[in-house]
Amino acid sequence: MNPSIISIEGTSGIGKSFLAAQLSALTRAPVIVEGGIGVIPDWIFESFHSSEDVRQRQQWFTERCVRAIDHAQHIWHQAAMTCFVDSGPLTHEAYLLEDERAFAIEPYPYWVALRQRLPHVMIVLTASDEYIRESIVRRYRPAEQNEQTILRALRVQRYCLQLVKDYDALVIPRDGRDFSTERDLKWMWETIQAATHSLHS
Repeated sequence: MNPSIISIEGTSGIGKSFLAAQLSALTRAPVIVEGGIGVIPDWIFESFHSSEDVRQRQQWFTERCVRAIDHAQHIWHQAAMTCFVDSGPLTHEAYLLEDERAFAIEPYPYWVALRQRLPHVMIVLTASDEYIRESIVRRYRPAEQNEQTILRALRVQRYCLQLVKDYDALVIPRDGRDFSTERDLKWMWETIQAATHSLHS
């Protein structure tokens, strides 16, 4: 398989970070973890429930996403290595679409910045509403423990699916898959390898 930048996309609670870390451990390829590109400050969470800081929030998330892809591209160019990215342009654009206030203030400059930095392969994880709801509750991040956050995550998943064709991404339903098991993790890696081979052939 040729070295590639592979992003794991999807809504909150879908298991992007866990899968990216598991694939990194399996393949010994580096992973750019979403939380590793700057800790989300408190004002970001507070802005979700107010009418303030919409532009600043979207700019902050866009810049973080761009830094992650730029970091992955640097690794790919300098070391000729496959690199995984936890949450890439498709996920970020889905959040822009979900945020009606951001949409009202002209999100297109953000989209341009994102679409200039596309991974080679984009994997979109999907799951049932029940799975997403249970996952968000189970991982227990205090800022997420409210119905508004869960409903937002479900809306973002719908936008992710709408963007699949635009990004030529591969959709992988994760219900019934346990990426902590060798069987399911290897199945996922083989699926990614097939998609990458198709891209380069």
